[in-house]
Amino acid sequence: MTTPFAVTDYVDFSKRMLTPAIKFNEMAIKTLEQVARYQYTLAGDYLNFGIEQLQSVSQTKDVGELVSKQSELASTLVEKLTKRSQDFSKIAADAQAGFTKWVDETAALKVA
Repeated sequence: MTTPFAVTDYVDFSKRMLTPAIKFNEMAIKTLEQVARYQYTLAGDYLNFGIEQLQSVSQTKDVGELVSKQSELASTLVEKLTKRSQDFSKIAADAQAGFTKWVDETAALKVA
C-alpha cells in the first residue's frame, strides 16, 4: 500500500522533471510569436513599398520625377530593412541566450 508520503514525493519529483519542459515550451512560444510579428511587420513594409511605388507612377508628371521618387522610396525601404535586420538579430540573440540559460539550468537540475 502506498503511503501519502510516497505520493507527495512522486508528485514533487514529477513537477521538478516537467519544469524544464514547461520552461522550454514557454521560451519557444515567445520566440515563435516574436518571429511571427517580425514577419508580419516585414510583409507590411514590402506592401507599403509596393503601394507607394504604384502611387508614384500615377502621381508623377515626367520620367525624371518618377526616377527620383522611386529612388527615394527604395532608400526608405533599405533603411527600414536595415532596422528590421537589427530587430531580427536581437530576436535571435535573445532566443540563443534564453536557450543557453535553459540548458545550464536543466543540466544543474538534481534528479534525486
